[in-house]
Amino acid sequence: MEDSDREKIRSNLSRLVLRTQWNEKLETCLLTKGVFKPKMIELIKSAGTDQESWIRQLFMDVQKRGPKAFENLVGSLQGSGNCVAANILDVNIKIESLPSPIPEDTQNKVWNLPTYSVPIPETPKYPIDYKEPPLIDDRVPIEINVKKATRYKGPPEMPNTYPMTNKIRGQCLIIDNEKFVNDVLPYREGSMIDSNNLDILYEQLGFKVTVRRNLEYQDMMRTINNFSKMEDHNYGQMCVVIILSHGNDGGLINAADGKVVSTEYVLRRFNNDACPALKGKPKFFVLQACRGDEADFGYVPRLENQESEACSVDASGFLPTPETFKKTIAKDPTWEDMVILYATVPGYVANRNLYRGTWLIECLCYVFMNHAREMDLREMLDEVARRLRGYESEQGFKQSCSYESRHFYNKLFFNPGIVKECSCCNTVVCKNK
Repeated sequence: MEDSDREKIRSNLSRLVLRTQWNEKLETCLLTKGVFKPKMIELIKSAGTDQESWIRQLFMDVQKRGPKAFENLVGSLQGSGNCVAANILDVNIKIESLPSPIPEDTQNKVWNLPTYSVPIPETPKYPIDYKEPPLIDDRVPIEINVKKATRYKGPPEMPNTYPMTNKIRGQCLIIDNEKFVNDVLPYREGSMIDSNNLDILYEQLGFKVTVRRNLEYQDMMRTINNFSKMEDHNYGQMCVVIILSHGNDGGLINAADGKVVSTEYVLRRFNNDACPALKGKPKFFVLQACRGDEADFGYVPRLENQESEACSVDASGFLPTPETFKKTIAKDPTWEDMVILYATVPGYVANRNLYRGTWLIECLCYVFMNHAREMDLREMLDEVARRLRGYESEQGFKQSCSYESRHFYNKLFFNPGIVKECSCCNTVVCKNK
């Protein structure tokens, strides 16, 4: 398959997964056109228990097939009634009629910019938290297109930086809880835009992305635990975990059945004790959820400067003296190399847009795709906060994000598009020498 054809599949993967229906006719077309053999079809169907997993695996595996695989894939999509998906790959294929609306409980993702116009309802079917910030076109999601780096930033050229050069940078898990069982919590309309944008963003940054949607408590816990134990972490240089859901004050995030998961529990699954495969490697967490019920109406500067009394605390009594330490075997901290981004500050709500997703994720995607080639992670998070500062709803709501680092010693540059690898082991430094 030509590199240009592979790029068409990779850059449109989420749209293709959404617009493809797995049916017997598709299997027949793939077999008769020689795209796959029967055993290959069985392997694809063993990739997961749902059709979305099969379809996603199909588009991943087809990139490894022969020179006619792309043409035959397009023909198979067209022959099985998946004309919209075929049109995404080949604009010369005509779409006879628009597909029916996507059911609300679909496990698939949406895309950035549809290839056809879809009427937008004037009144949302489900309530949203707050109205969107007043931008030029407030109904069009951001289009993800990561700008490639032109110069490598990292060791050994730059000391005190994390290496980020492998072809597959690492694993990325996205959990998107949008629809809740028996409507125990409001429908998070617009969240699917976030998961789609993040999927495309991190795939273009070089990560292998796993997207799970609407997970109840047991499935959510199982997914997080299994992801932290993945053997692939041994070969990656970084890990990303993103959770999109409702949340509460006290560091709690809701599963799809309304039960709460502690954010500290999630973080603990990836520390040096629980996940030694990621020891010494950066771990980035994005927690897009409310942290309370209070709305931020912004701050109006006072007309008069008022002095406030400074309160100082002498903490010297709490600091251990050198005499209290005993010489022991050197240990490493349990918590290292972590950065955690929160959508808002404790006690406050996070704002979400019906058509473009949440404010934070839109800002994050915009900054990362434009500046990952030149800025390190924490510089980009500062820029995300700076961009978010300009958002304001029609009701006057504002939002402040926050992030914390836990022994994050070095700078982290994503180096999008740059791969420095050994030909035999896919690493910067050959493991076989």
